[in-house]
Amino acid sequence: MLKIFIIYLLFLFMVSSILKSESIKNEYLIFVEIKLPKSKLLIDSQLDKIDKKVQKKQKNEYNLEKIKLEKGKSIKKPEFKKNYKFIINFMPEKEKPNAEEIKIFYDHLTNFDRKESITLKGYAQKRENDSTSKIRRLSLKRALFLRSLLLKENYDISQIYIKALGHNNELKGNKDVVVITNN
Repeated sequence: MLKIFIIYLLFLFMVSSILKSESIKNEYLIFVEIKLPKSKLLIDSQLDKIDKKVQKKQKNEYNLEKIKLEKGKSIKKPEFKKNYKFIINFMPEKEKPNAEEIKIFYDHLTNFDRKESITLKGYAQKRENDSTSKIRRLSLKRALFLRSLLLKENYDISQIYIKALGHNNELKGNKDVVVITNN
């Protein structure tokens, strides 16, 4: 049974060599032209040598293909910006941003390195009859929502810092925001 399998491998090896370049074909034809001795011990040893050579060549071909793929994938590493900052706007009293703001969030994520720390500062505008604790809870929920999106993108939870700052009079424009920065 082993002999049949080895002969089958040799046959496949010869057929595959036809599909290869001319120089490789010539090399394989030399293998085929070797006349094996009649002695069974010598035949088995020769077949073992041939099998080892075939395995070695297949391994080398696999490594060459792997190297070619790696060269083909030589993608430039993205340049991450230091102290990059962007703002996600929220609707009043809402914990989640609209779809457009989420798209903006994902577009800006390419500027962050996954290995560096990220700070999410949540803000919320104080309205009539709103307590300070309610505003801080809302700003915390907003920052936590964006953190969950970061975690889905495989950012390290230990590198994400959240600050629920509540109301801030120094902010210009919309005060229902989360400011995202890298450190």
